Amino acid sequence: MKKIFSLILLVLFVGIGSLFAQPTQQYTLQKYYLDINPIDIPRFLELHKEMTDASMKSDLRTLSGHYVKRHMYAGKASIIAYDMYDSMEDLNADDLWGSMAEYTAEMSDADREAFEAKAAEWFSMFLEGHTDEIRVIQVSGFGTFNWQEPGVIINSYYTPQWSDGATFREAYEALDKATEMCGNASGSRISSHYSGSGTTFEGYIFYNSWDDFVADEKAIQDCRQQYVEDLPAVIESYWSTAGDHWDEIYIPVGSYVDGEFKLSKHFTE
Repeated sequence: MKKIFSLILLVLFVGIGSLFAQPTQQYTLQKYYLDINPIDIPRFLELHKEMTDASMKSDLRTLSGHYVKRHMYAGKASIIAYDMYDSMEDLNADDLWGSMAEYTAEMSDADREAFEAKAAEWFSMFLEGHTDEIRVIQVSGFGTFNWQEPGVIINSYYTPQWSDGATFREAYEALDKATEMCGNASGSRISSHYSGSGTTFEGYIFYNSWDDFVADEKAIQDCRQQYVEDLPAVIESYWSTAGDHWDEIYIPVGSYVDGEFKLSKHFTE
Protein backbone atom coordinates (compact mmCIF):
# COMPACT_ATOMS: atom_id res chain seq x y z
CA MET A 1 0.00 0.00 0.00
CA LYS A 2 2.83 2.41 0.85
CA LYS A 3 4.39 1.81 -2.59
CA ILE A 4 1.06 2.49 -4.31
CA PHE A 5 0.63 5.73 -2.34
CA SER A 6 4.16 6.82 -3.25
CA LEU A 7 3.45 6.12 -6.90
CA ILE A 8 0.27 8.21 -6.77
CA LEU A 9 2.22 11.12 -5.26
CA LEU A 10 4.90 10.80 -7.93
CA VAL A 11 2.31 10.92 -10.72
CA LEU A 12 0.63 13.92 -9.09
CA PHE A 13 3.86 15.88 -8.75
CA VAL A 14 4.90 15.08 -12.32
CA GLY A 15 1.51 16.39 -13.48
CA ILE A 16 1.89 19.57 -11.49
CA GLY A 17 5.44 20.02 -12.78
CA SER A 18 4.18 19.68 -16.34
CA LEU A 19 1.49 22.30 -15.78
CA PHE A 20 3.84 24.78 -14.19
CA ALA A 21 7.13 23.88 -15.88
CA GLN A 22 8.90 27.18 -15.42
CA PRO A 23 11.01 29.14 -17.89
CA THR A 24 14.39 30.41 -16.74
CA GLN A 25 12.95 33.77 -15.63
CA GLN A 26 9.88 34.08 -13.45
CA TYR A 27 8.51 36.43 -10.81
CA THR A 28 6.27 36.14 -7.78
CA LEU A 29 3.15 38.32 -7.84
CA GLN A 30 1.15 39.52 -4.87
CA LYS A 31 -2.18 40.35 -6.48
CA TYR A 32 -4.76 42.55 -4.72
CA TYR A 33 -8.42 42.81 -5.76
CA LEU A 34 -9.74 46.10 -4.38
CA ASP A 35 -13.39 47.03 -3.88
CA ILE A 36 -13.14 50.81 -4.10
CA ASN A 37 -16.24 52.83 -4.86
CA PRO A 38 -15.79 54.38 -8.34
CA ILE A 39 -16.45 57.88 -6.98
CA ASP A 40 -13.54 57.39 -4.54
CA ILE A 41 -11.03 56.18 -7.15
CA PRO A 42 -9.52 59.65 -7.91
CA ARG A 43 -8.82 60.22 -4.22
CA PHE A 44 -7.52 56.69 -3.78
CA LEU A 45 -5.09 57.07 -6.70
CA GLU A 46 -3.85 60.39 -5.32
CA LEU A 47 -3.14 58.75 -1.97
CA HIS A 48 -1.80 55.56 -3.53
CA LYS A 49 0.80 57.49 -5.50
CA GLU A 50 1.89 59.40 -2.40
CA MET A 51 2.12 56.27 -0.24
CA THR A 52 3.92 54.26 -2.91
CA ASP A 53 6.46 56.99 -3.60
CA ALA A 54 7.08 57.46 0.12
CA SER A 55 7.48 53.78 0.96
CA MET A 56 9.73 52.96 -2.00
CA LYS A 57 12.42 55.32 -0.72
CA SER A 58 13.36 52.66 1.85
CA ASP A 59 15.55 49.58 1.43
CA LEU A 60 12.90 47.75 3.46
CA ARG A 61 10.80 47.48 0.30
CA THR A 62 11.88 44.52 -1.80
CA LEU A 63 9.58 44.91 -4.81
CA SER A 64 10.96 44.65 -8.32
CA GLY A 65 7.81 46.20 -9.78
CA HIS A 66 4.39 47.64 -8.91
CA TYR A 67 1.45 47.88 -11.33
CA VAL A 68 -2.16 49.01 -11.03
CA LYS A 69 -5.12 48.66 -13.39
CA ARG A 70 -8.74 49.79 -13.30
CA HIS A 71 -11.85 47.75 -14.12
CA MET A 72 -13.77 48.63 -17.28
CA TYR A 73 -15.94 45.64 -18.27
CA ALA A 74 -16.91 42.38 -16.49
CA GLY A 75 -15.51 41.31 -13.16
CA LYS A 76 -16.08 42.74 -9.68
CA ALA A 77 -12.85 44.38 -8.50
CA SER A 78 -12.74 48.09 -9.30
CA ILE A 79 -8.94 48.21 -8.94
CA ILE A 80 -6.33 45.46 -9.21
CA ALA A 81 -2.80 46.03 -7.92
CA TYR A 82 0.27 43.84 -8.41
CA ASP A 83 3.43 43.79 -6.33
CA MET A 84 6.15 41.92 -8.22
CA TYR A 85 9.09 40.20 -6.51
CA ASP A 86 12.12 38.32 -7.76
CA SER A 87 11.42 35.50 -5.28
CA MET A 88 9.12 34.35 -2.50
CA GLU A 89 11.86 35.30 -0.05
CA ASP A 90 11.68 38.91 -1.25
CA LEU A 91 7.90 38.89 -0.87
CA ASN A 92 8.16 37.68 2.71
CA ALA A 93 10.85 40.27 3.50
CA ASP A 94 8.91 43.24 2.14
CA ASP A 95 8.09 45.75 4.91
CA LEU A 96 5.61 48.43 3.88
CA TRP A 97 4.94 49.86 7.33
CA GLY A 98 8.56 49.77 8.39
CA SER A 99 9.39 51.83 5.31
CA MET A 100 6.64 54.30 6.23
CA ALA A 101 8.14 54.66 9.70
CA GLU A 102 11.53 55.41 8.15
CA TYR A 103 9.96 58.01 5.87
CA THR A 104 8.34 59.90 8.75
CA ALA A 105 11.19 59.52 11.24
CA GLU A 106 12.69 62.98 10.64
CA MET A 107 9.36 64.82 10.27
CA SER A 108 7.95 67.28 12.75
CA ASP A 109 5.11 65.97 14.90
CA ALA A 110 2.57 67.94 12.87
CA ASP A 111 3.85 66.70 9.51
CA ARG A 112 4.03 63.12 10.74
CA GLU A 113 0.47 63.25 12.07
CA ALA A 114 -0.76 64.68 8.75
CA PHE A 115 1.01 61.96 6.77
CA GLU A 116 -0.23 59.21 9.08
CA ALA A 117 -3.79 60.47 8.70
CA LYS A 118 -3.49 60.19 4.92
CA ALA A 119 -1.89 56.75 5.24
CA ALA A 120 -4.81 55.61 7.40
CA GLU A 121 -7.31 56.98 4.87
CA TRP A 122 -5.50 55.21 2.01
CA PHE A 123 -5.24 51.91 3.85
CA SER A 124 -8.88 51.91 4.91
CA MET A 125 -9.88 52.31 1.24
CA PHE A 126 -7.38 49.63 0.22
CA LEU A 127 -8.38 47.16 2.92
CA GLU A 128 -12.18 47.33 2.92
CA GLY A 129 -13.62 44.44 0.91
CA HIS A 130 -10.30 43.43 -0.65
CA THR A 131 -9.00 39.94 -1.40
CA ASP A 132 -5.52 38.87 -2.42
CA GLU A 133 -3.53 35.92 -3.70
CA ILE A 134 0.01 34.97 -4.70
CA ARG A 135 0.72 33.99 -8.30
CA VAL A 136 3.78 33.08 -10.34
CA ILE A 137 4.23 34.93 -13.63
CA GLN A 138 6.43 33.45 -16.31
CA VAL A 139 8.38 35.60 -18.74
CA SER A 140 6.90 33.92 -21.78
CA GLY A 141 4.42 35.14 -24.34
CA PHE A 142 5.66 38.12 -26.33
CA GLY A 143 6.32 41.85 -26.34
CA THR A 144 6.07 44.41 -23.56
CA PHE A 145 3.44 46.28 -21.55
CA ASN A 146 3.67 50.08 -21.28
CA TRP A 147 1.63 51.02 -18.22
CA GLN A 148 1.95 54.75 -18.93
CA GLU A 149 0.21 54.57 -22.31
CA PRO A 150 -3.61 54.69 -22.68
CA GLY A 151 -3.80 50.97 -23.33
CA VAL A 152 -6.28 48.14 -22.83
CA ILE A 153 -5.59 44.95 -20.83
CA ILE A 154 -7.53 41.74 -21.37
CA ASN A 155 -7.49 39.25 -18.49
CA SER A 156 -8.54 35.70 -19.31
CA TYR A 157 -9.18 33.22 -16.51
CA TYR A 158 -9.16 29.42 -16.81
CA THR A 159 -9.60 26.52 -14.41
CA PRO A 160 -8.17 23.40 -16.10
CA GLN A 161 -7.91 20.22 -14.11
CA TRP A 162 -4.39 19.60 -12.82
CA SER A 163 -4.15 16.55 -15.05
CA ASP A 164 -5.06 18.67 -18.11
CA GLY A 165 -2.72 21.55 -17.31
CA ALA A 166 0.07 20.77 -19.76
CA THR A 167 -2.38 20.05 -22.59
CA PHE A 168 -4.28 23.27 -21.98
CA ARG A 169 -1.15 25.38 -21.77
CA GLU A 170 0.19 23.98 -25.03
CA ALA A 171 -3.05 24.87 -26.80
CA TYR A 172 -3.16 28.31 -25.18
CA GLU A 173 0.37 29.13 -26.30
CA ALA A 174 -0.37 27.96 -29.86
CA LEU A 175 -3.29 30.41 -30.04
CA ASP A 176 -1.22 33.13 -28.37
CA LYS A 177 1.29 32.85 -31.21
CA ALA A 178 -1.48 33.87 -33.62
CA THR A 179 -2.21 36.89 -31.43
CA GLU A 180 1.45 37.88 -31.67
CA MET A 181 1.61 37.40 -35.44
CA CYS A 182 -1.60 39.35 -35.94
CA GLY A 183 0.37 42.42 -34.85
CA ASN A 184 -2.33 44.32 -32.96
CA ALA A 185 -1.37 43.33 -29.40
CA SER A 186 1.82 44.74 -27.92
CA GLY A 187 2.41 42.00 -25.37
CA SER A 188 1.14 38.91 -23.57
CA ARG A 189 1.99 37.04 -20.36
CA ILE A 190 0.69 34.06 -18.40
CA SER A 191 0.58 33.32 -14.68
CA SER A 192 -0.20 30.33 -12.51
CA HIS A 193 -1.81 30.12 -9.09
CA TYR A 194 0.44 29.71 -6.04
CA SER A 195 -1.63 30.43 -2.92
CA GLY A 196 -4.77 32.18 -1.80
CA SER A 197 -8.05 32.31 -3.68
CA GLY A 198 -7.49 32.46 -7.43
CA THR A 199 -7.83 30.67 -10.73
CA THR A 200 -5.42 28.01 -11.91
CA PHE A 201 -4.31 29.92 -14.97
CA GLU A 202 -4.48 33.54 -16.15
CA GLY A 203 -3.59 35.07 -19.47
CA TYR A 204 -2.92 38.78 -20.03
CA ILE A 205 -2.93 40.55 -23.37
CA PHE A 206 -2.00 44.23 -23.68
CA TYR A 207 -3.11 46.55 -26.48
CA ASN A 208 -1.81 50.07 -26.91
CA SER A 209 -5.29 51.44 -27.67
CA TRP A 210 -8.96 50.56 -28.00
CA ASP A 211 -8.51 50.74 -31.77
CA ASP A 212 -5.83 48.03 -31.62
CA PHE A 213 -8.10 45.86 -29.47
CA VAL A 214 -11.00 46.20 -31.91
CA ALA A 215 -8.71 45.51 -34.89
CA ASP A 216 -7.51 42.32 -33.21
CA GLU A 217 -11.05 41.14 -32.54
CA LYS A 218 -11.83 41.57 -36.23
CA ALA A 219 -8.67 39.84 -37.46
CA ILE A 220 -8.01 37.08 -34.93
CA GLN A 221 -9.88 34.26 -36.68
CA ASP A 222 -8.01 34.88 -39.94
CA CYS A 223 -4.73 35.07 -38.01
CA ARG A 224 -5.44 31.75 -36.33
CA GLN A 225 -6.23 30.12 -39.65
CA GLN A 226 -2.94 31.42 -41.01
CA TYR A 227 -0.55 30.86 -38.11
CA VAL A 228 -1.90 27.94 -36.03
CA GLU A 229 -1.06 24.51 -37.35
CA ASP A 230 -4.01 22.09 -37.22
CA LEU A 231 -6.30 24.80 -35.80
CA PRO A 232 -9.40 22.60 -35.33
CA ALA A 233 -7.46 20.17 -33.14
CA VAL A 234 -5.93 23.03 -31.12
CA ILE A 235 -9.36 24.62 -30.56
CA GLU A 236 -10.78 21.26 -29.49
CA SER A 237 -7.90 20.72 -27.06
CA TYR A 238 -8.19 24.28 -25.73
CA TRP A 239 -11.91 24.27 -24.93
CA SER A 240 -12.09 20.66 -23.78
CA THR A 241 -9.51 21.32 -21.05
CA ALA A 242 -10.10 25.01 -20.17
CA GLY A 243 -12.63 24.38 -17.39
CA ASP A 244 -14.60 27.43 -16.27
CA HIS A 245 -13.53 30.47 -18.27
CA TRP A 246 -14.26 34.20 -18.28
CA ASP A 247 -12.64 37.43 -19.45
CA GLU A 248 -12.30 40.91 -17.99
CA ILE A 249 -11.23 44.21 -19.55
CA TYR A 250 -9.07 46.76 -17.71
CA ILE A 251 -7.15 49.92 -18.45
CA PRO A 252 -3.69 50.62 -16.97
CA VAL A 253 -3.66 53.07 -14.08
CA GLY A 254 0.12 53.25 -13.86
CA SER A 255 3.29 51.67 -12.50
CA TYR A 256 6.38 52.44 -10.46
CA VAL A 257 9.09 53.71 -12.81
CA ASP A 258 12.38 55.52 -12.10
CA GLY A 259 11.65 56.36 -8.49
CA GLU A 260 7.96 57.28 -8.64
CA PHE A 261 4.53 55.89 -9.33
CA LYS A 262 3.60 57.27 -12.75
CA LEU A 263 -0.01 57.40 -13.89
CA SER A 264 -1.04 56.32 -17.37
CA LYS A 265 -2.36 58.80 -19.93
CA HIS A 266 -5.85 57.57 -19.12
CA PHE A 267 -5.51 59.48 -15.86
CA THR A 268 -3.31 62.42 -16.87
CA GLU A 269 -4.98 63.66 -20.05
